[in-house]
Amino acid sequence: MKKIALLLIVFISFQLHAQILEQIDVTNHANGFTTISFQQFTAEGEVLSGKKNGIWISRMPSEMLFEVTNYQSGQKSGISLIFDRSGYLKQEAYYEKDLLHGTLKSWKPGGRMLLEEHYLAGKLDGKIQVFYERGQLQEESFYKNGERHGKSSWYDETGKLMTTYNYEYGQFEGVQQTYYTDGTVKSQRSYQKNKLNGPARDFYPNGKLKAEAVYANDSLVSTWKKYPSEVP
Repeated sequence: MKKIALLLIVFISFQLHAQILEQIDVTNHANGFTTISFQQFTAEGEVLSGKKNGIWISRMPSEMLFEVTNYQSGQKSGISLIFDRSGYLKQEAYYEKDLLHGTLKSWKPGGRMLLEEHYLAGKLDGKIQVFYERGQLQEESFYKNGERHGKSSWYDETGKLMTTYNYEYGQFEGVQQTYYTDGTVKSQRSYQKNKLNGPARDFYPNGKLKAEAVYANDSLVSTWKKYPSEVP
């Protein structure tokens, strides 16, 4: 949970950073190239008919680049880059009509990948990957129209698969599994429209069935039957 919380904090930080140029109002500026001071930053770019147009950049007090974003008639269009205070690229994203559209990537200082997502018209669509701070893959999931859709897998920091969940438009659907560190299945649960429905099974590390039961519409409809491990 701490790792997830950290990633959320990082993501929120990215969003706040991305708002630097967005917060600058050029409505009353004359057409042409202009430089504007905003909080601790400076921003520069072309104004056309009271809107940002073309490449705009913002700089930190040190004059290092902070953000580079392309605009078309006041809307983000194309590439947008955000840098950290050491000059490392922190986020790369693409926009169409002010909505995320294409691949978004985020890095830690030094170049370690933190996140890779794919967007379609402002909504997550396609594969996403989330990484631990040391660079190992933590999660790989698939989205459709902003909702989890398909297989999601989670890994520990050594690269071992921990869980696989299947989704259909944001809801659990099909068999969900957890694993022992050697890859052996630890548990299986069957879902239909986000509710437990069908067999539920637990396994010993040797692969032998440990216990099983049946659920229907999120309710247990059989007793849990337990089995010996048969391990000497």
